[in-house]
Amino acid sequence: MIEMETIYTDFKELSKEEILSYQNIFERYNINGFLTEGGLKEMMVQSKVPYTHDGLQSIMAEFDVDNDGKLNFREFLAIYKKAKDENEGMVDETRNGTNEHAQKKVCGIDSWKITTKIIKKIQKYCSGIQF
Repeated sequence: MIEMETIYTDFKELSKEEILSYQNIFERYNINGFLTEGGLKEMMVQSKVPYTHDGLQSIMAEFDVDNDGKLNFREFLAIYKKAKDENEGMVDETRNGTNEHAQKKVCGIDSWKITTKIIKKIQKYCSGIQF
């Protein structure tokens, strides 16, 4: 069982509405409370988001902090937290006149930058789904 009050406290960067939305996404693709690489792949396929096997492995390697080969809800939320932090950083850089650096972050080939794009597409897709 997910203790939501602890989640809200630990992920202050995300609103309660965002967390509940991500919980709905997680619940749709998890198996026994965990999201495997296969579940992550299914989420990408259903969201019509392009992905690579290396990209999925990169996500799992970075966010599976307990190295059990699957993501629990906290690890899953960490993906969205990092994407939000990255997005806010790009906005700040654009405001500060370092738009070239922000452009590199958006268009770069680094796997995390690609992951951020994928997450945004998933968010856009899932925002229209009724759970």
